[in-house]
Amino acid sequence: MRLKVLGSAEDALRAMTEQLIEKMNMRGISPFHLALSGAGTAQQMFGLWIREYREKIKWEQLRFYWVDERCVSPDDEESNFKHADELLFRPLDIPHAHVHRIHGEREPEVEAEHYSELVKWELPGYASCRDRTGDKTGGRIQGKFKSGSYGNTYDIETGKVSKADGKI
Repeated sequence: MRLKVLGSAEDALRAMTEQLIEKMNMRGISPFHLALSGAGTAQQMFGLWIREYREKIKWEQLRFYWVDERCVSPDDEESNFKHADELLFRPLDIPHAHVHRIHGEREPEVEAEHYSELVKWELPGYASCRDRTGDKTGGRIQGKFKSGSYGNTYDIETGKVSKADGKI
């Protein structure tokens, strides 16, 4: 890994985006799976992509996933999906079938299991990982669901809920 020091957050997002385009070009026409996060940096990235990369990224090739989501409805201001939908997916007319959101409005335990299964079937190479580990469940997606403004977290891997005060 090579360390790069860049002048601003936007410069870092540009460098990351150029690497993304390079990796996508290396893959050819096959789907390229990309996991998103939320908050300010992601929103800044979406804006940059709309302004500067609308014609440079092969949007039809991308499949979107989340690394985390709050336990809220998709129209809630705290929803990471809402921001991606408003700032990226709608302006670019990304097909719904290419967006695999975490359903934060569902029970955390139920959605964690659902999302784990979705990732299992959608991501390439998942079966080979399962076969190597001998894990009959195919492993678990590692991630967290954040519960609204309370900050409670449901850890998919352990199945534990951590309260905002750090207690379980």
